Amino acid sequence: MEYVLVIIAIFVLIFLISRSYEKQQPSKPDRVIFEGPTESRDFSNRDDETISIIGSLDDADSIGRTYANVFALLSPERRRALITYYQAKHCCGEIEAMKFAIIDRQNDEDRYR
Repeated sequence: MEYVLVIIAIFVLIFLISRSYEKQQPSKPDRVIFEGPTESRDFSNRDDETISIIGSLDDADSIGRTYANVFALLSPERRRALITYYQAKHCCGEIEAMKFAIIDRQNDEDRYR
């Protein structure tokens, strides 16, 4: 009977020690919320925001440059196939197809922010 009381006392002490240890530890938030500047767009402290490389789409040269930058990781054959796809989808020319591809890419980027 004495052994049972000793074992119960040990469990009670372990429980009390673990509770006091939890109170001493600062609570860690599950998710870190960024509370930095939002209007100034200071990206030096932010690792989670995607910076868009898509510029203005005013003329054919800027559309061509932007298309080359956005889809730089694609092979030339795949870039050409993408233009052909958008030409068939929207019944448009090459420059307009590039613009549609860029806009769709931008929409995908904005969807996952």
